[in-house]
Amino acid sequence: MKKKLVILFEILLIIIGLLYYVIKIGIPEYKASLGSSDGFINSKNYYNMIEIVIDQKTDFGIMIDKEGKINRLFFFDSSSTFLYNKNIENMKLDKGLKKIIQILTDNSLLSDESSCEILRNNDEYYSSFMIVWKSLVSCNNIEKKISLSDIAKNFEIYEDSNSSILWNLDFYSKEIINNSKISKDSDFDNSKARKYADYVYNKLINIRDKKNITTMKKENVEINISLIPANEELTIYPTPESWYYIENGKVYAYIEFLRDGKSYSYCYKGTNDPMEGECINE
Repeated sequence: MKKKLVILFEILLIIIGLLYYVIKIGIPEYKASLGSSDGFINSKNYYNMIEIVIDQKTDFGIMIDKEGKINRLFFFDSSSTFLYNKNIENMKLDKGLKKIIQILTDNSLLSDESSCEILRNNDEYYSSFMIVWKSLVSCNNIEKKISLSDIAKNFEIYEDSNSSILWNLDFYSKEIINNSKISKDSDFDNSKARKYADYVYNKLINIRDKKNITTMKKENVEINISLIPANEELTIYPTPESWYYIENGKVYAYIEFLRDGKSYSYCYKGTNDPMEGECINE
């Protein structure tokens, strides 16, 4: 009986330890790896939305909250994803809009010769928006007031409540982002895979140095390696088959990527000069 109680107590301690890891370490580290445009929308933050269509091509939406901040960006076509994860979200409308205009201009998506259709749901913060917009852009503006549901219908979204509409618009936007990522990653090859693997390995080195870790078992890592982004755009991640551990202050790792059914893998034996392929006797 006592032996059973001891086993149950040990199981309980393991569960508590796992919960602590997930809440205190895993989730914060994962959130830190997310970009500004990632995550899911909170429809309660909706106060107004302004959709901007430039030259009948570049199409995106700005959701504004009660504090006059850009709470969310919606990407309605592939060219608008130049604004993805540029830390525009949570900026005040004037500062965020200036950054948006600069990015669009730098990527030749907006000029004084452009035709700009500006669709607003209501008048909240709209005058502030237009003051900044007109001070920086001299394009041919076509201004319209249109309901959120009518904007959604343009994307074949037919819902009644604002919350349902916003959720569906958010999913539509995420699909645009994902398709754009797939297109950008279509030229994946050995040289790029090595670069991505080195990027992840250096992140592991940073974890070691930041935490001053000399020993860490494979089964007790600080963060799941498959949650560590392999590029600054946060579009590429190692497979769940990847792993790492730290011994005598050195980082050992197996980093694998999968593209179109092909495996690209590298084995790091405590240095940043890996062998290609699987780690032997690990």
